[in-house]
Amino acid sequence: MPAEYQTIASAIITLANDPNNVLTFARTTGATDFTRQMAEVAFASVARQDAENARLMIPSLVQAQKLNEEQTQALRDIVAWRLMGNDVTDAQAKWRDDAIMRSQSTSLIERRVRMALGMGDRRGLNTWLARLPMEAKEKDEWRYWQADLLLERGRDAEAKEILHSLMQKRGFYPMVAAQRLGEEYTLKIDKAPANVNSALTQGPEMARVRELMYWNLDNTARSEWANLVKSRSKSEQAQLARYAFNQHWWDLSVQATIAGKLWDHLEERFPLAYNDLFTRYTRGKDISQSYAMAIARQESAWNPKVKSPVGASGLMQIMPGTATHTVKMFSIPDYRGPGQLLEPETNINIGTSYLQYVYQQFGNNRIFASAAYNAGPGRVRTWLGNSAGRIDAVAFVESIPFSETRGYVKNVLAYDAYYRHFMGQKEALMSDSEWQRRY
Repeated sequence: MPAEYQTIASAIITLANDPNNVLTFARTTGATDFTRQMAEVAFASVARQDAENARLMIPSLVQAQKLNEEQTQALRDIVAWRLMGNDVTDAQAKWRDDAIMRSQSTSLIERRVRMALGMGDRRGLNTWLARLPMEAKEKDEWRYWQADLLLERGRDAEAKEILHSLMQKRGFYPMVAAQRLGEEYTLKIDKAPANVNSALTQGPEMARVRELMYWNLDNTARSEWANLVKSRSKSEQAQLARYAFNQHWWDLSVQATIAGKLWDHLEERFPLAYNDLFTRYTRGKDISQSYAMAIARQESAWNPKVKSPVGASGLMQIMPGTATHTVKMFSIPDYRGPGQLLEPETNINIGTSYLQYVYQQFGNNRIFASAAYNAGPGRVRTWLGNSAGRIDAVAFVESIPFSETRGYVKNVLAYDAYYRHFMGQKEALMSDSEWQRRY
């Protein structure tokens, strides 16, 4: 190997073993696209460990690797992401905001908007919303918060126009808009054909699905079903979703609506699956049946045999340790081990009991309970401590720093509303106590 290759290889090995050597690497290797990429990867690792050290390192890296403005801004963005907590100094906060003001990263600017929301910083909310690119401003969440600012300024007509426009859509923010206006939200529901074309149900593919479902080989059936649905037109996919619904193949009904992007086929997307079991195991509890079903629908899409990479199992995605703790806490009989979590009745029994536990822990508030079910009670308490009663329910949800948990809470609240609709219950997205309290 030529000497120059040996030198760079040795430098890369040293850098891989300890990313804190990034400045030495940058100074002792030539400035090439490759070395710049290597330096950026190592720099990101340094920033995760010590954002302040990384921040102070930027000018030296820029000089050593001859970085242009775009490459320099990439380093600033990396550090800015790490300076979003409550423990930053005034100098760090000013540097972070200066960096974000120059950034072209939509996700970073959105994170800063959410930070302003979580702090109850109305001026910051206005500043950072304005900094978003036009395409991002058209997202439901940012249109809602633009309307919120307009209401604050007394520009009610403009705000209500935005909110009424949102109400024509589907999901969390359209329902929030209706509640903000004090109006009823109308669900748009597409109906699948009542009669399913027999050609769709009598072929060999459907015969295999039926056989697999009969023998409770759900995951294999899902694979066969996916191939069948994928090969059909949108109209046929709607018929297949309805056929699965009629057969009580709840997870296959949901799967068909997802594959066909049949978002307004709400009955097939949100079947009243395992209705008798949810009725039984929510009876006598504070949680509603619709809420428990919304959690299960979000967790598993009604696949009773699904397992997550971290070990959560079944309809309500229960971890083995959580199951053991819940069984003891509620004196649930006949539980022998994690394998039973793939049985719908056992899973629903334990899952609704644990949901009741977190629901009561957080004052019968579904926002907190849903976030705790997903991310753990400790994190919810931390977020509550950070917001310190300065913000409303919608701001609290939007300021949840984990995108997965934020989406989870929004989905569960919307799904609960869908299930209440199919149960004949007409209520707003949030209860009065959820809507009116400070977070």
